[in-house]
Amino acid sequence: MPNYNNRIVAWYENVGDGIGDACDNCPDDANGNQADLDADGAGDLCDCGVADPGALPPLRKTLMVARDELGGTLLSWTAAPGSDWYDATRGPISGLAATELGSCLGSAPYWGLEDPAIPDSGEGFSYLVNGVSEECGSGSLGLGFGDVERVNLSAGACP
Repeated sequence: MPNYNNRIVAWYENVGDGIGDACDNCPDDANGNQADLDADGAGDLCDCGVADPGALPPLRKTLMVARDELGGTLLSWTAAPGSDWYDATRGPISGLAATELGSCLGSAPYWGLEDPAIPDSGEGFSYLVNGVSEECGSGSLGLGFGDVERVNLSAGACP
């Protein structure tokens, strides 16, 4: 039986506008001027309510960690401003290069989720987490190959 203890995978991403995601007020879009008309912390380019400081779009995760356990995988991520909850998608690793990214693993109003499934020997899962806002809708699944916005066309995708 394989030992899944203490294996951790972490991933960081930067869109490429020259401003690190931790300091970028719109990390899903290149916005070098960092304009923020309503001073809500969300850049005007990605703000669903440019003049409403109460309407924040869910920003992309800056860090997600997956830790294998004997009973499955524990996922955790940093909080995203503007998110009321988070949707997690699980798919095959090969799906990251396609538009069928996998099925909805679940939704959580906090920063973690457990996946009891263990992939077959020699296989693996990919996980994508996006924030969801009551006012602004679903946040980004990030950029895929060729810096194109990911869209999940899987039948079991999160709503």
